[in-house]
Amino acid sequence: MDVISRFAFTMEIADVFNLDKSLISPILTYELKQPANRPLNSGLLILKAQSELGYSPTDLTQSLLAMKEELYS
Repeated sequence: MDVISRFAFTMEIADVFNLDKSLISPILTYELKQPANRPLNSGLLILKAQSELGYSPTDLTQSLLAMKEELYS
């Protein structure tokens, strides 16, 4: 099971889309001052989709590259 932080996810997006990563800085959740509490760690369990449907997720980087290709073609 792959788990990455929101910051690492954002940095991966910046890498794939050639964005300026110097404009991205980590922030602590409490600094956002959101009206609703959010979990510090969240994700999806896909075991049932894998076992019953034969689902095999695409790697994050490959998914972002496919999205980039679709957007810019």
